[in-house]
Formats: sequence, structure tokens, C-alpha cells
Amino acid sequence: MNGKGIIYYQNGKKKYEGDFVNGKKEGSGTQYYENEEPEYVGLFSKNKFEGVGMYFTKEGEYYSGVFHDGVRNGYCEIYDKEGKLSFSGNFINGECESKFGFLMNSIRNKIKNLGFNKK
Repeated sequence: MNGKGIIYYQNGKKKYEGDFVNGKKEGSGTQYYENEEPEYVGLFSKNKFEGVGMYFTKEGEYYSGVFHDGVRNGYCEIYDKEGKLSFSGNFINGECESKFGFLMNSIRNKIKNLGFNKK
């Protein structure tokens, strides 16, 4: 299959909608959970997340950033289920390069909650 297309789960719900090259997800597309909620929206290469995209967890958190070979790789922001930024920083092969970003964002959020930062 080449061009735009849709893959369905056995239950008839959408699994993937987007671009294909030689039968593989290639280009932009949306991958869905079985309940048709988006799992990933962004770029694909050879059936894997590749480039800029957003990954949504079943719990409501989401990651926005750069993916390589199916995992976070490069700059990424993580948002909680209320849509608040909980982390921004770099990932290498799916692993956080430094826990410092989590610590700084945690401190920043606590300061905002205490009312010291009106921004």
C-alpha cells in the first residue's frame, strides 16, 4: 500500500490512519488505542515513531517532542493530565538525559502554587 490509508483493529475500530510507503507507516499519521483514543500523532518511518510527534498515555499524560526509532530522543516536554508542563529536557534513546529538569519543574510548580510567582 502506498499513499493514505487506514488500518483497523479486529473489532473494527481504527488502529492507524495516515501515510504508507511500501505497506509501512511512513510520513504523518495517527496511531490509536483500541478505544480509538489517540496514542501517537506525528511522523513515522518504517512503522516507528520518527521525528516530531505527540504520544498520549492511557492515563492522560502526554509527551510532545522528538522521537527516533520509536522512542523519545532529543528535546521533549511532558504534560500531566491537567495539561500542566511537568518536565522539559532532553532524552537519549528513551531515557531522560538528566533528572535536573524534573527537579526544576517540580520546584517551579511548588513556587507557583504558593503564590510567589504571579506569571
